[in-house]
Amino acid sequence: MAQVAELHVFAGLDLAEIGALLEQSERTTRRDWHKARGLLALALETLGHAGEP
Repeated sequence: MAQVAELHVFAGLDLAEIGALLEQSERTTRRDWHKARGLLALALETLGHAGEP
């Protein structure tokens, strides 16, 4: 998931390109991207609430 997120966000590759690069199906790549995106959103939400009483 981390590789997919890095390649998508920082390298700007689309999910089909990432799948080919990592030698996995586009469906698996898309599933990994959705999981990574959810974890990132949760982490950002948690950090946002860290300063609240």
